[in-house]
Amino acid sequence: PIPSPARCLIDKGGEWNNFANFRWLFSNHDALFALWHTVLWTLVTPAVATIVGLAYAYAIDKIRGEAFAKALVFLPTAISFVGAAVIWGLMYQQPSQSGASGLVNVVLNWVGLGPINFPTVGGWRLTMWMIVVMIWIQAGFATVVLSAAIKAVPGELSEAAKIDGATNGQAFRRVVIPSIRPTIIVVMVTISVATLKVFDLVNTFGGDRFGGDTLANLMYNTYKTAGIGLAGGK
Repeated sequence: PIPSPARCLIDKGGEWNNFANFRWLFSNHDALFALWHTVLWTLVTPAVATIVGLAYAYAIDKIRGEAFAKALVFLPTAISFVGAAVIWGLMYQQPSQSGASGLVNVVLNWVGLGPINFPTVGGWRLTMWMIVVMIWIQAGFATVVLSAAIKAVPGELSEAAKIDGATNGQAFRRVVIPSIRPTIIVVMVTISVATLKVFDLVNTFGGDRFGGDTLANLMYNTYKTAGIGLAGGK
């Protein structure tokens, strides 16, 4: 429940309220769940997107058609978050009476794991299905940046490791990855910042209605109902 205007002074713009709105944030059930989901987004998305991007960049390095492979994985980055939500909403679509079903549920039904009941599955499971979309969007960015970093590593280093008996995988793990560590950190920080601000996906999927809200979406909805004071912590 939203505290009274007398307590938080949300109806008196600019007046000091002695951190009452922040106390509400850390004592309200919905706000705490939104905070937990935001932490989950920020921990999982950058790590998985970076790992996927790094693995893909390694897999396509110096192969024929490398430029096309990079363009293919980078395309989702150019799609708006709302557009991505619409696309994946269709892929997550539940089986209907006519038999129509989204691709994800079709695949899961093949292995006996479906349907996923998206988005009404709710809670952290809903959050994880939305995180999949964010990873799909951000993995292309990670691939392109990390691929450029890999190419900047002198080939002599990997060749020296192979002469000493290292396999391709070992040379990559023990020589290339340490050499591109600063780039990996930059990629993870950049994706983390983008993830902290996630709003479009959650709002389009209706995460606030099914227990998958985040701080950015909660701030927007609170602003509509209670004004700038409670939404901005004023």
